[in-house]
Amino acid sequence: MQKKILKNRLTVIHNKRDSDTVVIQVLIKTGPIFENEKIGGIAHFIEHLLFETKNRSNKELSSEIESLGGIINAFTSEEFTCFYVHIPKKYLNLGLEVLSDVIQNPAFNPEFVETERNVILEEIKLWSDDPKLHRWELFKKALFGNHPMGNSSFGSINSMKSITIKDLEEFYNKYYTPNNSIISIVGDVDNVFDIIEKKFSFTRKLNINTNIDIAKGNKRTELTEKKSIDHTYLVLGYKTPIRTEKDSYVFDIIDNILGYGISSRLADEIRNKRGLAYQVSTDSVSSKFYGYFAVFLSTDKKNIPEVKKIILNEFNKLQDLTESDVEKAKRSIEGSFLIRNVDPIQMVTAMNMMEFVKDVDIFNDYLKNIKKVSLEDVKSVAKQYLNEDYTLILIEQS
Repeated sequence: MQKKILKNRLTVIHNKRDSDTVVIQVLIKTGPIFENEKIGGIAHFIEHLLFETKNRSNKELSSEIESLGGIINAFTSEEFTCFYVHIPKKYLNLGLEVLSDVIQNPAFNPEFVETERNVILEEIKLWSDDPKLHRWELFKKALFGNHPMGNSSFGSINSMKSITIKDLEEFYNKYYTPNNSIISIVGDVDNVFDIIEKKFSFTRKLNINTNIDIAKGNKRTELTEKKSIDHTYLVLGYKTPIRTEKDSYVFDIIDNILGYGISSRLADEIRNKRGLAYQVSTDSVSSKFYGYFAVFLSTDKKNIPEVKKIILNEFNKLQDLTESDVEKAKRSIEGSFLIRNVDPIQMVTAMNMMEFVKDVDIFNDYLKNIKKVSLEDVKSVAKQYLNEDYTLILIEQS
């Protein structure tokens, strides 16, 4: 794996591996954490709008990649926004040309702005109507409170209706700069640094400090929302260490033991033995400014007290783990990591994210850091974090 910072301060990473295809992903270090109530959802809005450029219509842009059998897409996370193409490697130059046009030449055509505004308003309604999706918006807000991580990725109906083209242009010009961007490429191609230097030649600079306080500290928080549904949807979780802290790898072990697959401890106790839920899982996320660990499931409202008791009991039972339990989790994580990164889109996203957090070497050293976790580490971290200071979200029948 090679990394180079170009003259315009754009970071470029190339993982050269044998493949007939290539994935190119551009990460812009901006997202909802840099928004306020007035412009809530603007990062996601711009993600949509960049698929029409001064040189290509929305349809032309997509067709240029899809006519080759390729994929072009984008997503907005809490901390960053990504655009990527996956194409046969012989079309590398075209893929870079299209992505460079997307990043450098937005049209902000008023007609397209209004079309995508309406699309996002429908997307907000869709998420709100679906409790499997909406519970995560509620959980983040309850867990992180006034910290920027509590900001909705979509903003609000009011903010989406009020964002102006001037707002869009100002946000774009502020954050879409080479020194605030990372490009990662996975594939068997040559001369990528020279090609990218020619294609991504913009020279604007980000001139502000984009560091924010790390989200830390837990306190007991419970929130219930009523909806016209039959099941009750639950999320129970905590703020946890960021990825540059060694305890984040401990939570990957805990996540695997408690929630990875149908044989995991929580699935076994709640689903297999008692039939209280169809699906039970956990989610452990560690990034640059935040981390969280959460258990999530859906069940009949009457089962919630029992389910909650089982979850907390399984947390306590982590004190009875053995060396064998931890080693089994490490093997599982290693296998999952290797299988997941066969997909070059998964790999390029992980590479970019780790470079965003601090350095792509975090990706390279991931399994090494997992292997360093001891049984005592797991017991100590579980005792420190998995206690009564949880955040609990319930969406239940009105």
